Amino acid sequence: MQLSISAGVNASQSQMADINSYAIGPNASVSKLFLDKKLRSNLTTTYNFLLTEKVTTGRAINFVAGLAYKFQKKSNLTLNMIILNKYSRVSPTYTEFTGNLGYSYTF
Repeated sequence: MQLSISAGVNASQSQMADINSYAIGPNASVSKLFLDKKLRSNLTTTYNFLLTEKVTTGRAINFVAGLAYKFQKKSNLTLNMIILNKYSRVSPTYTEFTGNLGYSYTF
């Protein structure tokens, strides 16, 4: 069974003018191979605490579901669906849906 599970912590810092913003939080991912290792599925989630000048200002939750299919030795087709939900006390709250379809050829 080709199953992979991972967890970690991510952090980022942005500086605009004299304001420092931070995002920090845990992430987790599960990936599994199917069809003789030609199809990879993955689920990833991230929860970030948002801080401005070290004061908590909100949170962001990100979910990614993806598929990658290797249909030739050097060709891959990928599909990702992403949901981002951001709550903030200092800027508008929103939910964003994104889909990505890609093709890659390795030479």
